[in-house]
Amino acid sequence: MITIIINEPPYSGNDKAWNGLRLAKTLLEKGQSINIFLIDKAIDIGKQNHVVPDGEINLEEMVKDILSKGGVFKGCKTCITRCSVKNDPLIVGVEEGSMSALSNWVIDSDKVVCF
Repeated sequence: MITIIINEPPYSGNDKAWNGLRLAKTLLEKGQSINIFLIDKAIDIGKQNHVVPDGEINLEEMVKDILSKGGVFKGCKTCITRCSVKNDPLIVGVEEGSMSALSNWVIDSDKVVCF
């Protein structure tokens, strides 16, 4: 199992969130088991109804594609509250997570990658 931790918000002027999702998708295609943990402002990646800036890739669609291929997403519950995402619905399949859940993933993972 591979855990990917994303802590960069979507559409932030850099490609870190997008690259983290690209890596997850590619690893799934290579038969790897993938867990993605969204923390800090990256929790916005996991919410529904993205407003995608012109010229950007729709990360919501990437999340849905990864979920459909067996990727697992958790979003930090504390970050959901602190970053005011609690009023916005999460993408179906993105679960609330915790530091305990993340720590279990890290312990059980062969590799951990952060974006």
